[in-house]
Amino acid sequence: MKIKLIVFALLISGTFPSLAHVKDKGLLSQLTDSVKHPAFDKVHSILITKGNKLVYEQYFNGYGKDKQLITLKYS
Repeated sequence: MKIKLIVFALLISGTFPSLAHVKDKGLLSQLTDSVKHPAFDKVHSILITKGNKLVYEQYFNGYGKDKQLITLKYS
């Protein structure tokens, strides 16, 4: 799980100009699968933006684009 969190941190830190530069997109799938673990049952979405452009979006536990969520923003 540590490597998945590192990849996520690199993505949100701006190390990659876009997800197109991630060679193993399977890592994003692994990150998404990890969030489905009961330890992360309070996580309802993953949204990654770069330059005001949404580059990755995934929802969990019945949540979706139309359901209001609390937003946490890291920059």
